[in-house]
This record gives sequence, C-alpha cells and structure tokens, in this order.
Amino acid sequence: MRTAFLFNDDQAHQLAHALPVALALAEGGGPPPVIAVTTAALAHEAERLAGAALARAGIRLVRLAPRRPHSALGLRLARDASAARPLIYGDNLDFFASFEALVVPECLSTLLRTRHGLSGTRLILCAAGLEDLPDLAQHVLLFDQILAPGAAARDWLVERLGVAPARIAVIGDPRRDLAPPAPTLPWAAEDPRPLLLYSPSACARRSSWYGIGPDLLDWFAARATHRLIFAPDPALFAKPFAPSATPLRLCRPAAISDAAWRSPALHIDLEGAALSDGSLARAAHVLLGDSGPVITDFLANPRPCLFLNPRRLDAASEPGLRAWQAGRVIERLDQIGPALAAAETRHRLGQPRRQRALLAELVDPQPQPARRAAAAIRSAGARPARIRTATGLRAG
Repeated sequence: MRTAFLFNDDQAHQLAHALPVALALAEGGGPPPVIAVTTAALAHEAERLAGAALARAGIRLVRLAPRRPHSALGLRLARDASAARPLIYGDNLDFFASFEALVVPECLSTLLRTRHGLSGTRLILCAAGLEDLPDLAQHVLLFDQILAPGAAARDWLVERLGVAPARIAVIGDPRRDLAPPAPTLPWAAEDPRPLLLYSPSACARRSSWYGIGPDLLDWFAARATHRLIFAPDPALFAKPFAPSATPLRLCRPAAISDAAWRSPALHIDLEGAALSDGSLARAAHVLLGDSGPVITDFLANPRPCLFLNPRRLDAASEPGLRAWQAGRVIERLDQIGPALAAAETRHRLGQPRRQRALLAELVDPQPQPARRAAAAIRSAGARPARIRTATGLRAG
C-alpha cells in the first residue's frame, strides 16, 4: 500500500510520534512510505531523530511548499510561515492523491476532504494524546482511521463522538521504539538540589503560562532552594498570539523576564529537542505542568507531579486534563512553596501506584507500539471508510 506521512505543523515533536510507524511500515515489505515535511525545521528534526534509519529503510524525505503563483504571493503578504499550511493541500493535491493512505498527526489535513474533495486516499490520524481531541471533535470524525495512544482516548472517541470501534487502533506511544538518545544533560547531576521541570503547553485554553508562568519563573529565580528547567512546548512562543475557542479570544504569551534569564537556578530550553526525546522528563525530580505528552513521559518513572490551574478549569469535565489525577492541582503562586514542601511525602503515600494505573489508561503499555500501528494500517486496507458525519454519510 502506497503510504505517505505528512508533517505540516510547527510542532516538531509530532515527528517522534509518527516516524517509528513509518519505519515499521517499511519493514513489512511493499513500497516504502514517503515522509513529507513543509519546513526546514521539520526536515532537520526528521534527520536528527531517524535520518540514518530512514535511509536504510529506503524512505524518501520530501519537502512540500505552495506552488501556485497566487499562493506564493499570499504567503509573502501574510508574513507568517503558518499561513502556508492551508495552501499546501490544494497546491500539492496531485501528490496526496497518488497515495492510498496519508498519515498525519494533526487535524488541519481534513481540508483535503472538506475543501479539496480528496476521496480516494485514506486519512489516518496518529493522535499523540487525548489533550487536543475534544477541541477538534468535528475534524476527528472525518478520519478513516485513528491511531490512539491508549484506552482513555479510545473510550472518549467511542462514547462521546460515536466513532465506530473498528476505526480505532490502540497502539501505545511509538516514540518508545526510537533508539534511546545518548545522555544530553550532564549538568543535571552536578547539583544536589531538587531539579524541577516546568513545561507549559501551547494551548491557549489550558496552558498555565498565560495565568501564572512568568511569575513562577521569577519566584524560582529569587530562591536558591531548587533548580528549575523551563522547557515549554516550542509552539508557545512561535507566534505573537494564540487563539482560544472557549472562551473566544486571542492570548499573547508574556515574555520571559531578565531576572529569569540571568538566574543560575534556571535552565531555559526553548528549542524542544530534549523535551521531545524525553531527556528532560527523565532528569527531573518533580514535574510542574498542565497538559501535553511531557506528562506521560514523566509518569513512565513515577515521581511527584504538581499541575498548575490558574484559570480554574474543571478537570473532571475536560478529558485532556485526566492526567491531573497523578498529582496535586494548584491554582495560585502562593501555593507553590507548601506544595513543593509536601510533594515527596504526598507522593510516597500511594501515588506511584495510582500513577502507574493512570499511565496504563493514557498510553497502552504493550510492547512494539510502532509495529502495532503499522499492522493496524495494513489491516485496514486502502479503501476509505464510510463515515457518518453531521452532513450525512460519506462513502469512499
């Protein structure tokens, strides 16, 4: 089956979730898949993560770009690289139509169906987690197949969206099949003080950066009791504004203060490589977070977690915040000190067992997740599914 993997997103960490699946597909014989990226940064990250393995497997890495004259003109006028994302589809429709299956880690690619009428290619969503699915429910329904990380995502898709179980494959986290990276954090062991990881997400609704983040960095910068790694989702500062659908608004991420940049107690990493490969999650003793795959990375080795909720979201009604059951939730900056002081004791009182059980729901623990994903793609075949949506039945 002719298969392509498309990465048309500014979140490079998505590559680590899907590249192992492409490699596993190549092992099964038949035409090797093609990896399509849309930016130089994505191409670089693909080479960094698996360049040699892709070459050995005969997998081509291609760069797509807007090709029509009016698309190029519109992109220049927009002065924003993200404006190119929707243009990729129509300008490269012949490329996408040449494949029987297209695997993507995001939902914008459903424009191939809704705007460009691509009907002969299966659309497969390789979902990194449950965090973003509720926000994109109507788009998720347009996929022929969904590769879900765990039972929690599968159950939500079936019970809340009515997705047929046959269209969902629970695969785990394919990043586990990447070769473990060499140690990259020698500085992490040079200081006996507790090492904390603060990794806010880029989601304007759930990210703690918009309510408490800058003050939190300044709080740690003014103290010598802990060391703090600040490693946000790289998309947090990628654009001047981030949209929030509920409530509808534009959020501007505040800048990091000079005091935080200068503080020897802080290690600031805005690049994202050590975040996406799990190096930072392995090194830290305590996690400060809100949502995103860094939480499941951290829970792989149970340790104390503090979840920041300055906007007082109702975690019980938000599927993407299910991971908050793994630790204590705090809403104000003045709760940080007492929460840290009690974190280790609170963690020892049964928290590791709860964290392991929760992780098994969020990320299926069975081995070889990439090969399981590849097997699910092959077994589904090349014919697009018949999908019932709000506008009726779409037949492949």
